[in-house]
Amino acid sequence: MSGRPSTRLVQVLLTYCRGMNGSQIGELRGEIRRGRYAWLTRELATAAFAPEDWLRISGQSRRPGETAERAAAREQAQLRRLLGGPAGR
Repeated sequence: MSGRPSTRLVQVLLTYCRGMNGSQIGELRGEIRRGRYAWLTRELATAAFAPEDWLRISGQSRRPGETAERAAAREQAQLRRLLGGPAGR
C-alpha cells in the first residue's frame, strides 16, 4: 500500500539525504542498523512521493532530457539500495 510520506520520513530524508551525499547516507545506514530508524526502509518503500516533491527533498536536479518522474524513480531506487531495502516498487 502506498501513501503520502510521513512527516518523520520527510524530516529524516531532509537531514541525511539532502544532496544524496554518500557519507550522510552511510551515517543513516549505520543508524538504521543500530535500530534508531527501524521503520524507515519500510516507510520509504511504501511512500508515494510526487516527483517534484522528491527532487525538492533530495536537493537533486534532473539530468538533461530526464523527466522529473524518471529522476525521482532513479534516486529513490538508489537510496533504497544504499539503505539495504528493496530497490524497486
